[in-house]
Amino acid sequence: IAMLYAGVFPEKVDKLVNIDIVRVTTTRAETMHLRLRKTVGKLLKYEAAITNGPEKPISYDTAVEKSINGSFGSLDKKACEIMLKR
Repeated sequence: IAMLYAGVFPEKVDKLVNIDIVRVTTTRAETMHLRLRKTVGKLLKYEAAITNGPEKPISYDTAVEKSINGSFGSLDKKACEIMLKR
C-alpha cells in the first residue's frame, strides 16, 4: 500500500523504505486490474503453500545470500544481516 501511495502522491513522499516487498512493476492503467488480480492470486497461492507446510529450513548464510540476490544487488551483506535480525 505504501508503494501505491508513493506512486499516486509522489509529491508527498520523500523516501520510502520497504522490508517485505522488493519492487513494484509498472503497467498501463488499462491493464492494472488484470496484473493486480494475477499478483494477488500468486500471493494467495504462496501463502497457502507456507501455511500447509512443511517449511524447509535454510541456513542463515543461505538466507543472507538469497536476500542479496533477491534485491538485485540493492542490499549488501550488512543490510541483509540487519534485516534478518527482524
